[in-house]
Amino acid sequence: MFDFAVKIGGDKAEVTNMVPAGTEPHDWEPAVSDIRNLEEADLFVYSGRGWSIGPMMCWPAWKPGT
Repeated sequence: MFDFAVKIGGDKAEVTNMVPAGTEPHDWEPAVSDIRNLEEADLFVYSGRGWSIGPMMCWPAWKPGT
């Protein structure tokens, strides 16, 4: 997803990969600093809707059902 976001955003976006390299995404848990960064985000790119809503719940702009 990181590469996808970088290619789409190009030089008009600041993209941050929240899951460290080599970490299994299902094992990763956001740190307090990650949640703070999400609070400042204009967009959150996430793959896996329907598998886990945990990451979505961390993003303040997320509304259930969207």
